[in-house]
Amino acid sequence: GGDRALTSFMHFYTEYPFEAREREVEGEVVLAFVVDETGEVTQPQIARSLGHGCDEAALRTIKGMPRWQPARVQGIPVRSTQYVKVRFQLER
Repeated sequence: GGDRALTSFMHFYTEYPFEAREREVEGEVVLAFVVDETGEVTQPQIARSLGHGCDEAALRTIKGMPRWQPARVQGIPVRSTQYVKVRFQLER
């Protein structure tokens, strides 16, 4: 787990959309989602859009994520809202 693992997962599994490549679109999509008590990622949504297919690509990746470690309050697993930035940057 951790930020480095999340960044690696997102980089490896998020496909740069053709339209965004063609138009040389770069930037970030911010996703919001809930990690439930079992660690499942639910209710993914776009918090900040980039468009040109990037939003959909980021959502597909989040929906395919393995379970997370759920947040805990006094040792009891609880639901928590998480935010993830997905960076789209063309290689030059």
